[in-house]
Amino acid sequence: SQYRVWCLEQLQRRVKALPFEARADAEAMLERYGCLAPLFEIEAPCSRFDEGAGAPFRGRKVHYQNRRD
Repeated sequence: SQYRVWCLEQLQRRVKALPFEARADAEAMLERYGCLAPLFEIEAPCSRFDEGAGAPFRGRKVHYQNRRD
């Protein structure tokens, strides 16, 4: 789904944005759990969502009042 692609984009972007030492630590942890290679397997995922738009598929929250009928 497009949402998964968007999530992948966000994860890649955030790992790449880490300062050098923090990125090295994060990549070591991801490698230890077998997540680093899959995270960057797709070089440039394209969800077609604008960066500033917020989370895609964000639904309206519905609040129900507790009523006694």
